[in-house]
Amino acid sequence: MKQEDTQREIRKLEARLSLLDQSRRKHRDDYGAGKLPVEIFREGYDEIKREMLETQLLLSEKRQNILELDNVIESAFAMLTMIDKAWLNADSSLPRQIQRAIFPDGLVYSQEDGFRTPVTSKAFNILDLLNAPDDHLVPPTGLEPMHPAPEAGALST
Repeated sequence: MKQEDTQREIRKLEARLSLLDQSRRKHRDDYGAGKLPVEIFREGYDEIKREMLETQLLLSEKRQNILELDNVIESAFAMLTMIDKAWLNADSSLPRQIQRAIFPDGLVYSQEDGFRTPVTSKAFNILDLLNAPDDHLVPPTGLEPMHPAPEAGALST
C-alpha cells in the first residue's frame, strides 16, 4: 500500500474517532438529561467505547506502518551512502551480497578495459538523482520574465 493511501486512511480514521467521541458525549448528555434509561445508556455507551477502541487500534497500526516505512527508507539511504565502508568492514560473504545488490548483472573484467559495470542497481540510480547538482534541474517559473528584456534600442534598426 502506498504511503499516500495510508495517510488518507489515517485521516479517515481520525475523523471517525472524532465523530465517535461526539456521539459518546451526546449519549452521556442525553442520559444526564434523563432522556435515556440506564440499560440503554450502558449498552449504547459500551458500543461506542468499543468502536472507539477498535478505531484507535487501527489508527495506531496505520501510524506505525508510516513510521516503519520512514525508518526503512532512512536506513536504506544511509546504507547506500556508506556502502564503501560496509564493503571494507564486512566479513567474507557480505561483499558478494553487496556486489550482487549494486551490480545485478555482475562485473565484467578484461585486461584491456579493466572493470566494466554495464548495469547498476535501481537504488543507485535513485541515489544519483538525489545527489545530482541543481544545474540538472529545470528552473521553476516565477514572477521574473522567461527571457531577459531587450536592451534599450536593441530592437530599433
